[in-house]
Amino acid sequence: MEFMKIGEKSLKITLNAKESKIYGLDENSDINVDDMKGSFSRLLARAKKEVGYKFSGERVVAEIFNAKNGGCEIFLTYAEEELKEKKQRNNTNRSKSNVSIFSIDELSGVINIAYSLIVKGYAGKSSVYYDKEQSKYYIILDDVSVKDAKYSFMGEYARPLRPNSQGYIKEHCKCLCKRDAIRIFSELK
Repeated sequence: MEFMKIGEKSLKITLNAKESKIYGLDENSDINVDDMKGSFSRLLARAKKEVGYKFSGERVVAEIFNAKNGGCEIFLTYAEEELKEKKQRNNTNRSKSNVSIFSIDELSGVINIAYSLIVKGYAGKSSVYYDKEQSKYYIILDDVSVKDAKYSFMGEYARPLRPNSQGYIKEHCKCLCKRDAIRIFSELK
């Protein structure tokens, strides 16, 4: 088990397959809400001892990513802090870019999306990552809303992900193109 503080309010916990099973967090576990709360309470108590992560009863947002080896990675963030930051982002600058992330199974899907976006006049920032373990590609786009009908064609090739997946992708996946990825991949068509 490994704990890593990310700033004051976030924590990354890495569990191997055996530990995931012990805490009831492996992909085969049927766990109810009370069991889940108990697992997280034990993990938070251990995190406090090992890395000084302080939990004072605030709401915590947890994201769990299963690893290929049967273990998992858990990212915890204080919910109140996350809500406050989101509200500040919305209030400070309405014209600030939207980040959208898409998961694609095949390289041909990445190329088709890139070409179609160029045809539609997309000129925002873009990057492409590859996850070797999951055999998936990820496109991160600025200034694209998954709810915009103009970009509905992407559903044919890709599955939208939550914007907070960006940190995990950047940490665990290989960056194929960090800037101007849409233009570069469109040229492969």
